[in-house]
Amino acid sequence: MGELTYEKALENLNNIINSNYPLTVIKTMLQKISNIFHKEDRNIGNKYNEVLAFAYNTQDTEKIKNKIKYFLVVCDEIKGKLKIKKYNAKVSSIFMNKFLNLDPNDIKKFQEIAKRIHESDIGYGTETIGQFFVSPMGGKDERLVWYKEENTHYFCDLFPHHDKDYREFLRQARKIKRKDYINWCSSEKFALLNL
Repeated sequence: MGELTYEKALENLNNIINSNYPLTVIKTMLQKISNIFHKEDRNIGNKYNEVLAFAYNTQDTEKIKNKIKYFLVVCDEIKGKLKIKKYNAKVSSIFMNKFLNLDPNDIKKFQEIAKRIHESDIGYGTETIGQFFVSPMGGKDERLVWYKEENTHYFCDLFPHHDKDYREFLRQARKIKRKDYINWCSSEKFALLNL
């Protein structure tokens, strides 16, 4: 059997995502390939440590799979960053309408969140919910719903507070699809986003 390569390690992660392996097998597989990511790139290795720590502290295989999916996006991002990848950005009509009705302090907060995602989503706290990423994670109230396709960030929705609207989004998140967001506008035309 040949030496495990970075590409094979990524393939193993995709196998975990698409498998019904028991939790103990997933954790063992994750541990066995950890050195590969550290050898490939320090930033990738550090992000993989987060996957390992998360897997160690949870018993939910679906949450672990979501964390792995995000890690794979980060790997692409890091590799893309080395090639100086330029992103486009688009905003949905829902995002735009909510953004225009924010108070000035919240506008600044969402401009900063969008800018951090747009410039580079490496290391930026993000969780996967259904077909979307939600940023930032943690104790902040503000949440921006987005996804990335090829070289474009799509900003779908925003929630300035953890209120009933955000809880409803979380409740429906598995049913909500990317195609549910319509009337996209490029960020250049929506200058208030300030990207």
